[in-house]
Amino acid sequence: MDNSEYKDHVVNTQTDDVSGIDIRQISRIVLAQKWKILLFVALMTALSAVIVSDLPDRYEATSTILVEFQSANPVNIENVYDPDSRRREYLRTQYAMLRSRQVGERVVDKLSLASHPEFLGNQNDGIINRIKSVLGLSTDLSPGPGTGMSQDQVDRLRKQAAVSQFMANLNIDPIPNSQLVNIQYESHYPELSAEIANAIASAYIDSHLDIRNEVTWEATQWMNSRIGELRTKLEASEIALADFKERENLVDLSGVQGLTSQEINGISAQLLDERRRQQGLEALRRQIESKNSDPRKLAEVPDIFNHVQIQSVKSAELGAARQVSELSLRYGPKHPRMIAAHEQLKTAQNNLRSAIHSLVNTIKNDDQTVRANVQSLEELLQKTKGDYQVVSRKEGRYAQLKREVELNEELYNIFLTRLEQTNATADFQKANARITDPAVVPTSASFPARKLTVAATAIGSALLAALMVIGLDLLNQHVRSPAEIEQKLNQRVIGIIPVTPQTRSGKLDLRTYFDSSQFGFSESIRTLRTSLVMSHIEGQGKIIGVTSSIPGEGKSAIATNLAFSLGQLENVLLIDTDMRRPTLAREFSLTDDVRGLSNLINGSSLSECIYRDEESGIDIMPAGPLPDNPQELLGAPRFGEALASLSNHYDRIILDTPPSQVVSDALIVSRLADAMLYVVKADAIKLRTVKGGINRLLEFGAHIDGVVLNQVDTSENSAYYDDYYGFYGEEYRYDDTTPGAAGRAAS
Repeated sequence: MDNSEYKDHVVNTQTDDVSGIDIRQISRIVLAQKWKILLFVALMTALSAVIVSDLPDRYEATSTILVEFQSANPVNIENVYDPDSRRREYLRTQYAMLRSRQVGERVVDKLSLASHPEFLGNQNDGIINRIKSVLGLSTDLSPGPGTGMSQDQVDRLRKQAAVSQFMANLNIDPIPNSQLVNIQYESHYPELSAEIANAIASAYIDSHLDIRNEVTWEATQWMNSRIGELRTKLEASEIALADFKERENLVDLSGVQGLTSQEINGISAQLLDERRRQQGLEALRRQIESKNSDPRKLAEVPDIFNHVQIQSVKSAELGAARQVSELSLRYGPKHPRMIAAHEQLKTAQNNLRSAIHSLVNTIKNDDQTVRANVQSLEELLQKTKGDYQVVSRKEGRYAQLKREVELNEELYNIFLTRLEQTNATADFQKANARITDPAVVPTSASFPARKLTVAATAIGSALLAALMVIGLDLLNQHVRSPAEIEQKLNQRVIGIIPVTPQTRSGKLDLRTYFDSSQFGFSESIRTLRTSLVMSHIEGQGKIIGVTSSIPGEGKSAIATNLAFSLGQLENVLLIDTDMRRPTLAREFSLTDDVRGLSNLINGSSLSECIYRDEESGIDIMPAGPLPDNPQELLGAPRFGEALASLSNHYDRIILDTPPSQVVSDALIVSRLADAMLYVVKADAIKLRTVKGGINRLLEFGAHIDGVVLNQVDTSENSAYYDDYYGFYGEEYRYDDTTPGAAGRAAS
């Protein structure tokens, strides 16, 4: 692969990664493990079929009841805002009562279920009970003899166990938006399931009626006791009212109070009039007293002057004075008529004075009389008010006693009426539910659904196995694809070597490159050769080191076959620099004491250390005798001088180095190499191990051309086929007709 091809591959890989989850890759992960998945599915399906086929049939019967809704209190304000809240609460309460243990105990007692084989726990439940028997576990859950309990205790415990099992098999299913409820019961016996379903409905209705009868009886007893108390209280209040009327001599308290009220109003009116008169007389008296009893001044007082009597006397005085004035024009003072006129005038004036004095005295007497009347009326008014208050207090006490009588009488009548109604309707109790659809004996089993269960097990196990495969693949930390190397190690993949058959010792045959049946392997080595040559087309690529992280990754095989491939074009020398566990001498059938690299570094000539492989046309230099200090030997200047001398005679020198993560020899060798190839066995070594080895080389200044991914499954069904396809293209998709396909399948 040249640089342009490599860049295109990286771009395509990055584009695929950005797109998100690769469905095709996931499908290939699953297809790669399809036989394991199918085996798991087959085992689980077979196990499910065995278990389901051995399970006893269970039959489900259903009865339907209609729950009557009792009207809520229309006075309750909550019903105005949420009229359905009480309805929902009531129905939920009834559903809970259907599931109650009380109903279950009624059914168990009515049908004697505690002694039924299904509820004794010893019926044949198939393979589960047989497993329990093998393990020595009892399948009879009911207590038996020898437990130290009395028969009553045993019966009670059996009943409790039967009720618990009964409730476990019961299902209450309300029908949405209705008052209908389905009562479903499942049993091994079809007749029993229908019988129990109907018995539950009847027991629920009977339980409700019993509760209502009990409540009615308790209410009747309570009302009887309350009526006696109310009767006693009513009689006591009536006696208290009668005693009060007799003690206070009350006949018509409302009439007396009315008369007293009228009397107070009359006295108040009289008192008001007298006070007005008193005020007028008092003012007139003050005027009279201010005139000092002078008749002439008193005559100027308007009330006196305008008095009828005074006006009459005044008129007589004026007439006498006028007569004197007229006669004085005719007669002299001593004329008898004049004397008579003067006498008459004098008499009129005396009468006027007498009338004024008499009127003044009358006014004074009236003033005293009015004062006395006012005082008398005030005293009478106070007395009358006091009498009214006494009457009012009596009336209040009378009203209080009367209200107590009326209230006690009303309560007594209410309780008496309710008691009579309860007694009248005690014999009739309307049930709150009725059976609309009684259960019938089921003709087919509801459990187990064998076909459905087996199918569901097959599908579920397939999904589970696929998820496990995908999960394990995601958790796998091994290096498996070129994309992981490029993205996580920041290294390019310079070559991919497919899975190739190996010898019984677990190694690749030395001449596999020349085996015509291993076309895929040979082509991958040639591709590696092309990528390597193109990477160093301008030179500086004569000395190529080949290393790996740990032993067993195929490093030596890659180095050898790469040398074979380069040897077809160039003069190539293959050197085994692993002086701890060398392999070249053994692979090329050389003796153990053959001279090699260690001898060359210690002073031997090149001709003594290099051997020709006539079949491949390359020269090889084995490691030679193993030294005690391989690192010091590789780090000696003689080794670098030897490589420099060899590079003058060979076009390409391939160095097979020790693993970089095992010893540091590869680090020393990498400093003398123009480039390093890092071999990674696919799906065999963890990513962090590879990363650590590459980082060590980079820290020592090594130039890594790329990673060679070895022993890769490049078949079309491989989980990472798309990653390898970019290296080989359509013409390198191997199928059954491709040479070497049979060998790859066998591996």
